Amino acid sequence: MGNNTTEHQIVASLRDKSLQQLAPCLSLVIEETADYLFTLSTSSRLDRNNQDRCYKAFVLLQSSSKTIVSEIISAISLAFDDYKVPAVPGKDEDEFTDGRLALVALEEFEDTLAIEKIVRAGTERFWLEMESVMLRIAKGLGIPPDAVELPVSPRTICSAYRQSLKNLEFPRAFLVDADSAFVRKLLPELATIYQALNDYLISLDLLPEIEEHLKTTGSQILIKATEPIDPQLKPSPMLTWTPGRLCATGSQCQSKAAQTHTPRLA
Repeated sequence: MGNNTTEHQIVASLRDKSLQQLAPCLSLVIEETADYLFTLSTSSRLDRNNQDRCYKAFVLLQSSSKTIVSEIISAISLAFDDYKVPAVPGKDEDEFTDGRLALVALEEFEDTLAIEKIVRAGTERFWLEMESVMLRIAKGLGIPPDAVELPVSPRTICSAYRQSLKNLEFPRAFLVDADSAFVRKLLPELATIYQALNDYLISLDLLPEIEEHLKTTGSQILIKATEPIDPQLKPSPMLTWTPGRLCATGSQCQSKAAQTHTPRLA
């Protein structure tokens, strides 16, 4: 780095910049999501009973908007305390023999699928911005790029949003509608947040040219190698990481400690 910024200062600054950008954005997104539910409650596509239920969902979301925003912001803030990918814990065999698992598995599975669809859409749209942040954080903190858990990611935001709705006992019948409206309004706002984070990290002289490199190679962390990112982007070798540099497999890397990374979804 071009200055004496410590690892703690980097993380603290990223947290502050993320929350400063995210808080007003979320307030607007929740308001627009509530407006969508209100419009839906007057739509002829719903019968009278469901119109009434949808209107109640609108009132609940609108009246709880400050709580939802606060809970999402708290979740993002906490995520900055543990920005590394956690190790996979050992599975408790009793968990699989417990008959109660089947009673909750379906709803949890449906919720997981919904969030994964959102994560996939956000990741494919912003993989370049997100991956640039992750690579720069990794360089600044001296850890492998695929060990970085990006706190302000579609997954973290949407999981916190879903948890907040669950806390409110939001009606499941309108979760899909609430999800789609939330994501439709949220995703365009993420570009500004990721740009602010990248600008800050570039100011620390952390991989200032990484976007141009990734535009040539394609994603090496967030998108699976078997999934095309853009037809105009040519396939290229996997990236390897050394503590001081980034290079492609087969090129001249000065360190033998380079590690090839298995791509994963953030």
